[in-house]
Amino acid sequence: MQPQLPGLGRSMPSWLLQVQQNWQAAGFAWQQWVVGYDAGKQLNLYRQLGLGEQVDSGAVLRAVLIGGGLACLPLLLLWRRQRSVSPLQQGRYRLVQALAGLKIVVADSDGPLDILNKARRLPEPDYRQLKALLKEYAAMRYRQPADPKQARQWLRRVKAFRPGRQ
Repeated sequence: MQPQLPGLGRSMPSWLLQVQQNWQAAGFAWQQWVVGYDAGKQLNLYRQLGLGEQVDSGAVLRAVLIGGGLACLPLLLLWRRQRSVSPLQQGRYRLVQALAGLKIVVADSDGPLDILNKARRLPEPDYRQLKALLKEYAAMRYRQPADPKQARQWLRRVKAFRPGRQ
């Protein structure tokens, strides 16, 4: 007798019956594997993994430490990549964030002159300071290669730049 769908009083479609039977078969296989997992199967697994006949707590601890180290490797690479951002990139990002706080939106494609034009409504002292910072940025970025010491000094001046707080 074919099972009936509850409440509808008709038989199940064949595809649904097939899915149900496959699900039950998978559940049975899983139960058999988990319940039937004994010491012999465990030793067989150890042999296949190349761990030998006996695994003690030291081997488990080593495996956990090695696995944890491998799991942390991508985090280390990400951390190193974040530190490799140049002072010019950091400074430009800080300038854009400072201007965003004053509702001046700067696009990634905007160059120093575009940024300066968008910041025209700043108070005169802030505008002059921004102009000097952007002029120095353009010189280091587009004219000659930036000297690392000069770029770090410029970044310090950018960090000190606080528009609208006078």
